Amino acid sequence: MASAFLGLQTIGALLNDDEPFVEWVTDKTIARGGITFLVARAGAGKSLLAYHITACVLTGNPVFGVLAVQQGAVAYIDLDGRKSIAKMRAIAALRGVGIDDEEIAAQPLFIAAQRSSADLRDPIMLRAVLDELATIPNLLLVVLDTFSDLHHGKEGNPDDMTDTVTGAVEIATRFNCGVLIIHHARKNGGNELEDVRGATSIVAKADAVFILKTEREEDDNPGKLTLLQRKARLTEEAKPRHLILQADGDVDGTLQSYVFALAEHAARGGRPATAAKEADALVTRLLWQDQAMPKVELVKQLMAAGIAQATAYRAANVHYQNQPDLGVTDVLIKPETLAPQGETGLSNGVGGDDSRGVYQNAEGDQDGDNDSVPAAWDTLIAWAHGDSQELPDDVRAAGERTGVVCDASESLNRYAARVFATYHVWRASA
Repeated sequence: MASAFLGLQTIGALLNDDEPFVEWVTDKTIARGGITFLVARAGAGKSLLAYHITACVLTGNPVFGVLAVQQGAVAYIDLDGRKSIAKMRAIAALRGVGIDDEEIAAQPLFIAAQRSSADLRDPIMLRAVLDELATIPNLLLVVLDTFSDLHHGKEGNPDDMTDTVTGAVEIATRFNCGVLIIHHARKNGGNELEDVRGATSIVAKADAVFILKTEREEDDNPGKLTLLQRKARLTEEAKPRHLILQADGDVDGTLQSYVFALAEHAARGGRPATAAKEADALVTRLLWQDQAMPKVELVKQLMAAGIAQATAYRAANVHYQNQPDLGVTDVLIKPETLAPQGETGLSNGVGGDDSRGVYQNAEGDQDGDNDSVPAAWDTLIAWAHGDSQELPDDVRAAGERTGVVCDASESLNRYAARVFATYHVWRASA
């Protein structure tokens, strides 16, 4: 029996509830329906990191190349900056995870950027925020930047801070989304939970608290960043993650693209962005071996092979934008019913095992001298190994000849992977 006020339930009723214990927006860092704080001193890069996480959730790319994400819409409420800065950061972050400029506008990213504050303690203002967020379909993450702009109270007042965080909890609960709150550390503070600026009640309702620690190099340039977890209610506390900000900008200082990479991966990579061709070839081989490989695993494999993180993101995006069912083991290479001169084309067992890999003439005799099929395969394989961004007519004809036809919805790289996979299966059975 459930109470109308408290909602009391028996343990048996809870056990029969199919609701998962925890759903993660980003694996073991930001939980759906929960609050996560990202804390750092001014200028440490916490907003840049928040935009990087945002870009990963939008595109399904793993955070830091290793943390799996759910893909969905993001609302970034940036009350600490200007529209021009928010625009620059968002575009640079999306470029960093491999999104081309013509694809950026289609991303389900909703930004509120203005220098003002929204008092989440005020029921009327909170209702207005909730109503606006309710217009966003598949909302998975809300970023609130910064905490000091979410209230008109005093950060040292526990009651004011509890009421403010309660408003953020209402957002997380209402939409079953993750809420990432950006907050400042004390000016002379360290890297512990008590060094979060303001009353201790600020992080009391948080599911996780991360502190971003900065280290300067000898020439005073920004060096490594360390992400420390100082509160974990839903999982074990994560080990420190050492990060490097890899950024490209114009001579006037405008940020063009950036990505946060784990320091060990950045050090091992060290390859220029021109490794895109190599990354594409590696993705093709990996998908050949495992067509159902998850995106996070694909990116990990690329980075383990020394591919730079941003390049790995871009290569993975190409293959996961459109994913038709490869169906290699089902279709293999179907007989060509309209093949000239009575030829049946490549097949899997049509006309007996001896017919594999060769054409048959109208009388059923094998014609080992007919080299049209090997020639077609040579054309396909040569194209798949190349870097052409178009599908030439002769390649399209070769695909039709052998039965590996490019679907209009799939990327050329995905088609190349299907060519390799089908060729591999055919050769194994020939």
